[in-house]
Amino acid sequence: MRGNWPLHLGWGRYAKEGHGQKESGRNGERTEKFTAGAVANQVDEPIATYVFDLMEKFAGYGFNKSHSAAYALVAYQTAWLKAHYPAAFMAAVLSSDMDNTDKVVVLIEECRQMKLVILPPAINMSTYRFAVNDDNHIVYGLGAIKGVGQAAIEDMLKERDDNGRFSGLYDLCKRVDLRKFNRRVLDALIRAGAFDEFDDNRAGHLAELPTALRVAEQHGKMAQTGQNDLFSLPGSSSER
Repeated sequence: MRGNWPLHLGWGRYAKEGHGQKESGRNGERTEKFTAGAVANQVDEPIATYVFDLMEKFAGYGFNKSHSAAYALVAYQTAWLKAHYPAAFMAAVLSSDMDNTDKVVVLIEECRQMKLVILPPAINMSTYRFAVNDDNHIVYGLGAIKGVGQAAIEDMLKERDDNGRFSGLYDLCKRVDLRKFNRRVLDALIRAGAFDEFDDNRAGHLAELPTALRVAEQHGKMAQTGQNDLFSLPGSSSER
């Protein structure tokens, strides 16, 4: 409908705001404008008023009702997934909130209440996000460890996929890009227990870290020049 005033999207928003805020005074103003515009377009005044009343009535419940229906569907779908695939569902939820340590703690407690097994972070098992292994256990995501960046972890995962599992701290330091996988990242992973699969003596790993980094840097320089260093350490005690 178009007449002396334009019935466009801007007016639609103007009318919607009045309905949403339930401003009776301003709604009267809107009713008059709508009716006048409709009459100017050869619409009978009673019909125009009736149409406006229908819009006003719908605005009182239609928006909320449509959202309720959508949320109900999502709630049903997520409840079904949680009931039939609890490990995968909780792994996805943990991954979506893994930057929020407080939320991760709450979700892990929920997993325990659901009798789900959560495996600790492990260099040769974990990925960046939380995942589910073949035994239907949740594997802790390395990305949920504070101080560990996504670029560093993805670089490490690519090396692991391309050239096999790591045999220990020294082997990992030699094979990853230490510009990304720096001392801060390694320190955080050690403290979180990601190297416990090799040796659960975390203090020992922390003590070995400076030497491992030095050996790795020396190994990288030798590799660039095509030389072998006969005196570099072959690995930690856990790798021999």
